[in-house]
Amino acid sequence: DVALDGSAEDLKLGIAELDGVLAGQTALVLRADRDETGTRLSELTLRNPQLDLEAQADLKTGTSDARATLKIADLSRVDRALSGPGTVTLVAQQIDSNWQFELEGSGADVRINGDGTLAGLDAVPIIGADVTITAADLARFSGLARRDLNGAVDVTVKGTVQTDLRDRKSTRL
Repeated sequence: DVALDGSAEDLKLGIAELDGVLAGQTALVLRADRDETGTRLSELTLRNPQLDLEAQADLKTGTSDARATLKIADLSRVDRALSGPGTVTLVAQQIDSNWQFELEGSGADVRINGDGTLAGLDAVPIIGADVTITAADLARFSGLARRDLNGAVDVTVKGTVQTDLRDRKSTRL
């Protein structure tokens, strides 16, 4: 069993977009246990005035499930061109060797909803997804994209991609 309660002041990861939401006092709580049936993450929280991350998981061979919710109080901490709160929720369930997931997020006049499957984790992962993204003003995201953006988007993407990141030479898209 693991029970951890801690705090940190002004955490920095060297990523400006994340460092802004880690400023100040951040509390960490972790509760987990393991037995012959699997591993349970009953509580993982990371909290400060800007950030609220909650996660739980029940990890068992072939029948795992997990849930995480990230809330940012003011997205201007991520990028000055953004404002207001943002929330992302991910729910995942393992069935045999495949994972099914649902994703929902909103903030800065953007909505994202999707679901899909992640398979082949023992070899080359395959991701299949159906995702809808609506954004009224892409220009607000120019700073995050590190390039000029304009217009709006309301798009649904359905597809499958086979990934192999073992030979990836760069971490920048």
